[in-house]
This record gives sequence, C-alpha cells and structure tokens, in this order.
Amino acid sequence: MRYVFSLLLLGALFGTGSSVAQVKSEVSEVTGVKRIESKSMRSLHSETYAGTHASFRAEYMNDPDEGPAWILSFYGFAKEKTQVSQTNQFRVTADGQQFEPRRLESKTRTVNNSLLEVKRAFFSRSAFQMIAEAQKVTISVGSAQFMAIRPRRSDMRQILDRVPEQDGPQTASNDSSGSR
Repeated sequence: MRYVFSLLLLGALFGTGSSVAQVKSEVSEVTGVKRIESKSMRSLHSETYAGTHASFRAEYMNDPDEGPAWILSFYGFAKEKTQVSQTNQFRVTADGQQFEPRRLESKTRTVNNSLLEVKRAFFSRSAFQMIAEAQKVTISVGSAQFMAIRPRRSDMRQILDRVPEQDGPQTASNDSSGSR
C-alpha cells in the first residue's frame, strides 16, 4: 500500500509540474498562420535580474507570407523598469556555443501594478534545436543572466518533434545555425 501511495505521490509531483512539456497547436482560419507553442510560461532562475521573476515560452510559427520562425519569448516581471527594458542585447549560450537572434522584438507594459518586460527572439531551426537539446543553457538579456534548466525546455523539444525538418522554404539565410 505504501508503495502504491508513493507512486501516486511521485506521479502527482512530476506529472503536473512546470517542467512537463505541454504545447498547443492552432492554425488561423483568417491568416493561415500555424502556431505550435508552450501552453504556459516556464520559470527561469536568475541571480542578476533586478525584477521579481522571469519566465520564457517557446513557439514555432509558420506564416504563409513570411515562412517559419522559431521563437523564444522572455518575460520579466518587475516593480519598475530594469535594464532589460532598455537593452537590445539578447544572447543564448547553449553548452558553450553562443546564439544571437536574427530578430528581436521588445515591449514593456503595465499589468496589475507590475511592469512586464517582454523580449521575443527569433532563431533559425538549427539554433532553436541546439538550445532545446543542450545540457546547460544561459539566457543573457543585457547584463541580466538566466538559467533555463533542461526539464523546463521540454516544450522546445516537443515543438521540434511536431514540425518536420523541411517544413517551410529552406534558403541559405534560414538554414544557418544562428551562431555568432
């Protein structure tokens, strides 16, 4: 009986935790844009962020007009603006290899008396895959650094599993690794 209870307890703890991969898929009937994205935010660990909490989400988007995009969205929660709001520097280090996004979108807004600092970083598939599969990943936004532990990146791996390798047009620009 104790064994069964232990198994149920372990299942409850690990089966519903924030590290369990959960993604959702949708296709817009209006625009034809296909999205596969994390259902919820995944926490990041930081000792250098001036805000109160940081999280990220993974997303694949295939726009019929613009082609495929592999996106990591960073969310920083703070009481007031931090250096994250003002910087355009975003870098991911995966097992020692550095990746910078092809494109970076930034916005800051107020939500329930807190400031939300958002960075959307667009990567190539190969860079996204290397980040997803790495043992150690650090995300740097300006001088703030965050650790994205492997179990919390399981959504990224699940997204990659759902998108065939050759989905979307392949050109020299979207086939590079995105490393610098």
